[in-house]
Amino acid sequence: MNADAADSSSAVVGVWRLVSLTSEDPDGKVDYPFGPHAQGRIVYRADQRMDVQLMDSDRPPFSDEDPGLASAAEVRVAFDGYMAYYGTYEVDSREQVVVHNVEGALIPNWVGRSQVRHFELDGDRLTLKGPLRRDGVRYVVSLVWERAG
Repeated sequence: MNADAADSSSAVVGVWRLVSLTSEDPDGKVDYPFGPHAQGRIVYRADQRMDVQLMDSDRPPFSDEDPGLASAAEVRVAFDGYMAYYGTYEVDSREQVVVHNVEGALIPNWVGRSQVRHFELDGDRLTLKGPLRRDGVRYVVSLVWERAG
């Protein structure tokens, strides 16, 4: 790892709180895939490990405390309103990308694959942008994070 990559890697280390999450379709229409009050955390550790969790904070609770009794519709809404994965990461400061090498994920197809995110670091704000495919349409998702504590 060169000095610039090491500097960028160490600059992202820490716990980040989600400020905003938007997506833009090919026509330029902006949407909120996890609702207008999305919440999340991303953690980049110094040992190149990472994990992220995102959720729609307005997801309705299941009708029963026992999640095994949730209806298929309730499970679908819960699944659609949550995202989590973990693995390792690499920073390429020259290309301004961080690569998340996924080891475990809510979406089974992501396991063993890499998620590439373009990044911009401005003080205690980190913006990650990357592709998202939903319902056959390609979007660009933009996540703005703020250093937590």
